[in-house]
Amino acid sequence: MATVQADFDGYKLWYYSGHPYEALIYVYKTGKYVGRIVFFKDGAAIPPNAGYPEPSIHYPLSRFDDVMNILREEKPLYPFLNPDNKIGMVATADVEPAGKEEGFLSAVRNHCMQPRSLRGFFELIPLRSGCRRRGLWSPAAGSLPIPC
Repeated sequence: MATVQADFDGYKLWYYSGHPYEALIYVYKTGKYVGRIVFFKDGAAIPPNAGYPEPSIHYPLSRFDDVMNILREEKPLYPFLNPDNKIGMVATADVEPAGKEEGFLSAVRNHCMQPRSLRGFFELIPLRSGCRRRGLWSPAAGSLPIPC
């Protein structure tokens, strides 16, 4: 049987309490639903990935931050499902260049964010209106080249 995949350009997130799913992400291509990513309690039985016919990719909740980082930082993306062996994934659709700079370090290097000292940590604050991310960085975590 052929694999099931569709690229996507947006997502909608539900982070549950008191529900069989811990979190659920629907993915969309130009507003049309093309698949979902489901997170289950750590240690709970995770059902096999499935297609309804869109891919439904299943992970333990401990993988939530990894998947969210991929959704925030990478594009284009697609959900992938092999219906025969039930292997599923969220993957980049194009070849990624080696040494690609993304995320906070890229924002700092491109003068999009400015570090500010905050009780032994540095808070990264947006400098331009197009910057939306904020975060903390500790000097103990490694060196941070700052273009100031």
